[in-house]
Amino acid sequence: GNMLLLSAELAGLAAILFAVTSKTFIRGVSLTWLQVMRKFYGLIVNIDPIAILQNGINEMRKKLDIVDENVTKLESVLVSMRKKLKEYKDVFENNVRKRDSLQKKICTIEDFTEQLKYKSQLQLINNEITRGNEQIKSQSERIITSEKYLDIMKKLQIAADFKVQDAQNELSYRKD
Repeated sequence: GNMLLLSAELAGLAAILFAVTSKTFIRGVSLTWLQVMRKFYGLIVNIDPIAILQNGINEMRKKLDIVDENVTKLESVLVSMRKKLKEYKDVFENNVRKRDSLQKKICTIEDFTEQLKYKSQLQLINNEITRGNEQIKSQSERIITSEKYLDIMKKLQIAADFKVQDAQNELSYRKD
């Protein structure tokens, strides 16, 4: 009886070993395992390529909105910077006129004390002219730099818009 049971057990073990080592069985188990894991992983993380592409497009649109907003802000800042530059130039020109007038006036004054008073005013105006010239120079440089940034941002905006549109077209193609 025991021999018969041992033979049946050995035959069963041989059948199990044959099944486990056969390529067909291993491939079937492997594919089943991959499908189970993909379904399980899909519950945790979105692995649908169309949904991933759509999420990417949505993110790009959000970033493009931020770029649009920054372009608009920079354009308005440039307007105020140009206005400020014009104010600096107006003040500068006014100071130059004051200086010229004071120089003419000093030549006509003979009293040394009175001349000293006008010379000190002239020195103040000359100092203002020097500072005004520096203001104009630095403001002009800031405007040039900001215009370069604006140009770059607009080019990036066009490129990003193209990328979003291309991705949207790709998504439409894949959905069909």
